[in-house]
Amino acid sequence: MRWVALGFAGAMAVAYLSTPLAGWFARRIGAIDRPGRRKIHDHPIPRLGGLAIAGAFYAVFIALWCLDLVMGRAALDHYTHWTMRLLSCALPIIVLGFVDDLRPLPAALKFGLEVLAAIVVIFVFRFTEVQVPLVGVIPAGIWTNILLVLWIVGVTNAINLTDGLDGLAAGIGGLAALAVCAMATLSDNLDTAIAAAILGGACLGFLRHNFHPAKIFMGDTGSLFIGFLLAVISVEGTQKRTLGVALALPILMLGVPIIDTLIAIFRRTLLGRSPMAPDRNHLHHLLLRLGLTQRKVVLLLYGVTALLGAFASALTFASSRLVGAVFLVFLLLAALVYRQFGYSLRPYLARRRNWRTEARKAAEQLERASNSAAAWGIFEELFSVLEIHKATLLEDFDESARTVFQFNGQAAGTSELIVPIHADGELAGELRIAGGPGSRAAALLAAAEVLDPVLEKFGPFLLGSTLVESPRRSGENSAT
Repeated sequence: MRWVALGFAGAMAVAYLSTPLAGWFARRIGAIDRPGRRKIHDHPIPRLGGLAIAGAFYAVFIALWCLDLVMGRAALDHYTHWTMRLLSCALPIIVLGFVDDLRPLPAALKFGLEVLAAIVVIFVFRFTEVQVPLVGVIPAGIWTNILLVLWIVGVTNAINLTDGLDGLAAGIGGLAALAVCAMATLSDNLDTAIAAAILGGACLGFLRHNFHPAKIFMGDTGSLFIGFLLAVISVEGTQKRTLGVALALPILMLGVPIIDTLIAIFRRTLLGRSPMAPDRNHLHHLLLRLGLTQRKVVLLLYGVTALLGAFASALTFASSRLVGAVFLVFLLLAALVYRQFGYSLRPYLARRRNWRTEARKAAEQLERASNSAAAWGIFEELFSVLEIHKATLLEDFDESARTVFQFNGQAAGTSELIVPIHADGELAGELRIAGGPGSRAAALLAAAEVLDPVLEKFGPFLLGSTLVESPRRSGENSAT
């Protein structure tokens, strides 16, 4: 327990002290995250904070090893060899994230390199068996290796996808690591407990600089590193006879990022887009649209993660049947979340062909629009086709945003979706759309997928105007 506490405290201190240095280095080499598509922030922020997290992990591991040698106890001999294998596997992921933070890589290339890193883990750790939820222990083989690759790559990207709000990925990663640490400590698994404690401490030390309003972002360097380590140490923990944690418990513990990732894949696939195509419709984006502030969204998701982690820790010694039953309940709750946020897109897919035809017609008309007011009138007609009852075009992206155009058709519901607008690669404004009373988010997602390319081309033209109510609405008002 003493080594676990030292690892946690040491990593927290090192990460806290080294994060400003990582920010300075990011500015020197130009690794700056500027406002843009899918971004929440409105000013440039350095994005190599992940170097402080990874650096803290490596530094504290070396410090503990040296301290053990000086004390002459050799208490950490097995831990040292285990962690050296872990860190050797993580090094390519750090390099991948660092390169991507400097110059974004194609999604397919990143995915391929992550798969290669996961395959290396399988060869380095030589898993003999895997505990699968609702199935039991399966001897190592081709199918278990495929399952492990999917797990490692999936968790790595799940944490990466949560890195959309200040402090979200660092907090969720830190809490998940502490849950792994608790499960391992309860089972006297020193290797996993120390590694998880160091990771948790590094995340929380960095969080002091990353919580809203963030001074620095972790970037892919940090999010990929955190996700990769969480995936490996949770799976490696299942291989310890004294731990016996089924794969269901790590899935439960990482419920927030895993559910968000699965929903994102289903949503993009149903909309005919690549599963790796980015968007601004993740769980934290939807909570923001409900009116919650960044802090409240992050704290809410922290609370959910902490509860899931505590629940998973409590099930450490539970029977496989009980764990399987809990896992089924978790899946049912995930399905309810899916329905609650309106992601049942199938009823709207049949309409997309007609909607896209109307969008192409609108684009042709917009090419001939003489001014922004006339262009907005064309957009209003398109809104009616897309079943959008209310639309507000805003310039800028903060509390002082200026309303440029407004459209109030029929009575609008409370479900709202935000479509960002860019000019010259920079975030210039946003369009907020709402459907009718009782309409679900799925309807707006399908409409936004059709509307987005038109806005991308003609949105900047609209933003060059002052506040104007659409011509058709003005005519109706004057007639009354």
